Amino acid sequence: MDQHPRIDRPALSELTREAPWAAPVSPIGVANFVLRSSRWLAGGAVLGGALFATATLATRSYVAESRFTPQSSSGGQAQIAGLAAQFGFNVGGSGDGESIDFYVQLLKSRELLTQLAGASYPASAADTTRRPYMEIAEVGGATPDERLQRAVGRLEKAVTVARDAKANLVTVRTTAATPALAVALNAELLERVNAFNLEKRQTRAVAEREFVETRMRQARTELDAAEAELEAFLTRNRAFQGSPQLTFDRERLGRRVELRQKIYLTLTEAYEKARIEEVRNTPLITVIDRPAGSAEPSSSIVKSTAIGVILGGALALGLAFVREYLRIAAGGTGADASELRSLLHGFRPFRRRVA
Repeated sequence: MDQHPRIDRPALSELTREAPWAAPVSPIGVANFVLRSSRWLAGGAVLGGALFATATLATRSYVAESRFTPQSSSGGQAQIAGLAAQFGFNVGGSGDGESIDFYVQLLKSRELLTQLAGASYPASAADTTRRPYMEIAEVGGATPDERLQRAVGRLEKAVTVARDAKANLVTVRTTAATPALAVALNAELLERVNAFNLEKRQTRAVAEREFVETRMRQARTELDAAEAELEAFLTRNRAFQGSPQLTFDRERLGRRVELRQKIYLTLTEAYEKARIEEVRNTPLITVIDRPAGSAEPSSSIVKSTAIGVILGGALALGLAFVREYLRIAAGGTGADASELRSLLHGFRPFRRRVA
């Protein structure tokens, strides 16, 4: 007599009959399921594509681009800076601030973006009038300072700067709601950078001129004194050639006069160059590509629509699968189907369907 009770195992055909979803899935079954869900699939794809296309059009922005290269410091400024360094002065004429890294920091500086936020621009290509940026961008705020801070925050995200050290190029991209505004913002940035350079150069030239002018007066006084000393020596010693000591003194005084003359001539040349730099208004950057006509959409509506169609179709297909699964589960007779119906019965949305 068996010690363990015998357990009757149901046949596989009975399990398959009681739990239809446990049967192997055939390609034909999948094809039938897709065909039965074709309306769901088409509806979801159309709805997803429409939603993504509408969202892209509603939030669409445009990007304008420009490129420029900074010019190196002029030889006159380097000469003046070197001359000033010899006398223990620093007039900032080395030109280190004109590297591309300097311009990358300048274009993203809060001071420049604040000036950009306070300027006026055309909202579209058809506009003949210019309006403030905060009005065009509809920047809100309880106080003017708060509005300005929010406008600067938007511009920090709208302005991107890239550098190419090998080519010595700086690329500026500006993003705005309309092509005209994107181009205007980019052009305004270039103007502000040029204005900053002019102001910086002219301020530096004023300091250079004032320094050189003061030093030139001192050099002129020293030259006059050296020449007077040589003149007095020659007046007292008309026949100095016969005396080695007097000959040495004559040569020493002559070298002193020659040195003072060279210093004075160098300072005079530097003074004239500083005066020219003080009034020069030529730009210190060379624009390679201007922003006019460069505005392009930041996102493709075709690409967005395609993504919406794929995601909408996938979501609809998933919902159709759930619907099919619930339909099969509701009609099953196995233990799993009974348990599933009892569980679904606890949820109000499914009570009527599985009752």
